[in-house]
Amino acid sequence: MEIRTRPAEPPTSPPPGARLRPPLAPRSRPAPLAPPRGKIEVSARAIATVAGRATTECYGVVGIADRHSRFVRLEFLPPERYDHGVEVRFVQDHVAIELYVVLEYGLRISEIARNLIKDVKYAVERSLGLSVVEVNVNVQGLRVSDPRPGDHGAGDHQPGDQEAGERREPAPLGEPTERADRRERG
Repeated sequence: MEIRTRPAEPPTSPPPGARLRPPLAPRSRPAPLAPPRGKIEVSARAIATVAGRATTECYGVVGIADRHSRFVRLEFLPPERYDHGVEVRFVQDHVAIELYVVLEYGLRISEIARNLIKDVKYAVERSLGLSVVEVNVNVQGLRVSDPRPGDHGAGDHQPGDQEAGERREPAPLGEPTERADRRERG
């Protein structure tokens, strides 16, 4: 069997003004990956801490509550106990997170929950490199802030109340306010 080769063609010069590309490096096989020399394990408590911090930084969240609330009153958990209000489950190589939160009354709960899901998933995946497949938000309660003086709710306008656009100065100490006068009159 005879193998024929073609004679090398003479090099041609590029047209004037053309850019010259550097010659391509010869193709080589990538080096085989070294076998792993250890493994990294992340505890459920560490995941709960990262998720808890992301939760408390989200707008509309008042705090994290215990998932097994005792009595009627809810306690806000300090950062070192976030694992009591954030449940972490491992599903194969992925993580599922349950959040137990108290939200601010008067805000759209569904929007806060969507933001929580997005923020917690991002924080855990970014800082720990774990794949989060599920984040569930359980609203344990709503915090109602103290109403402003003279604020009776929609449609509860009473005589002597502040009109829209008016600014009421606080009464000096020791002097009765209009609200107190109304209560005394009955």
